[in-house]
Amino acid sequence: MASGNKEIYKGIYFVLLSTLLAGLFFLLFGLFYGYEHPFFNLTLFLVFLGANLILSAVVYTVSIRDDKNGRSMGITVRFRNTLLMLVAALLLSVLFPASAILGLYPLSMAMFHLLILFCASLSLSAVNLSAVVFLWRNGTVVKGFNRIVFAFALIISLGISYTTLYLFGVLPVS
Repeated sequence: MASGNKEIYKGIYFVLLSTLLAGLFFLLFGLFYGYEHPFFNLTLFLVFLGANLILSAVVYTVSIRDDKNGRSMGITVRFRNTLLMLVAALLLSVLFPASAILGLYPLSMAMFHLLILFCASLSLSAVNLSAVVFLWRNGTVVKGFNRIVFAFALIISLGISYTTLYLFGVLPVS
């Protein structure tokens, strides 16, 4: 019974850490842009935190949680695979709003797509960083290829967040 409670507390810790980091990333991007961008308003911030709660709970359940036998072998490998899938989806999603600059994608859909992409990439950055902290806190050392993948995913997802804000400014508004 005590190990079940410990597992619940680990999940809550991971989700709270991820939500705090997501809020911090959102606020830092807001400070960088001076909160003048349309993506930075209170309603969007609350929706963003709610979506981040869901994403971090799903990632914890699918990738990071120990299996039923108590073995934690392969946690970094499972999370790395999940992370690679999510980063690849984000990179493919950038193509749609970028094609709106050339007139190949409807402008109204591109703006909404950029908003979703901005929130998803910030949330993925927060989940990535909180997973590294979570694994380090549990005594799992992330080394070698996994460390490179985690750092690359963090840089790419924060870069996508910046790119979405830039693309929003480049889109021709009618």
